[in-house]
Amino acid sequence: MNEKRRWLRDILTPISRLHYFIWRLSKSKQTIVVNLQIGGRIEIRPQPTTDIMTAYEIFVAEAYEKPLQVPNIYPKFIVDIGANVGHSLIYWANLYPESKLIAFEPHPDHLLMIYKNLHQNSLLNRVLVVGSAVSNRNAKSFLTDNENESAVVDDYKPGTFSIKVRDLFEEIGNETVDLLKIDIEGGEYPIFADQRFEKLDVRMIVMEWHNTDEVPNGLDWSKQRLVSLGYQVTEGKLNYPTAGILWAWK
Repeated sequence: MNEKRRWLRDILTPISRLHYFIWRLSKSKQTIVVNLQIGGRIEIRPQPTTDIMTAYEIFVAEAYEKPLQVPNIYPKFIVDIGANVGHSLIYWANLYPESKLIAFEPHPDHLLMIYKNLHQNSLLNRVLVVGSAVSNRNAKSFLTDNENESAVVDDYKPGTFSIKVRDLFEEIGNETVDLLKIDIEGGEYPIFADQRFEKLDVRMIVMEWHNTDEVPNGLDWSKQRLVSLGYQVTEGKLNYPTAGILWAWK
């Protein structure tokens, strides 16, 4: 069995696999709704979107699977920064059914998919969606239009569009965050470098680090910064040469 068929077997129910293959063969330009083996449903857009790749990383490669050394958690409040099309929200909501979530995502196409996926899973009452990027300041900025690798940039250039950026520290305030997930293509560094992060009550972090021009060794930078903030740190299951997952907890 080739890799594509294997992961489709692992992620989708039998009826949804059949539906998916018919959809692919027809070369339909419509989204498809599929049922997940773990429970829940997601909508997938056709290529050239990266919806299938995102689903693979989360539900098959288990990008956010908790390493054994990380203590068990029972989060009541989860903050998801860089929610993309909402697959991570479905994952967290199924894994922690007692939790409430807030999601930040600036891309308008991704926001539409988030709402569709939340509606498919009857989660609109559990997840607050904020249509903006997050950093360590309030600002107007620009977003590259690059699917799951879209990134915030300071200056306009062809292929970008204007977005709002919210100050994370003002958004969270004194609220206890049981689990903070952050995946924003290098935008994590201004947030973690800000001295105000030391005052946040964040119990556990799962982050995707990225090598950037400003931070060429994102893994080491992230480990050192999180340890300096009093966290224990371990690498997650998913790691690439220029990006990967870290878990941190207090």
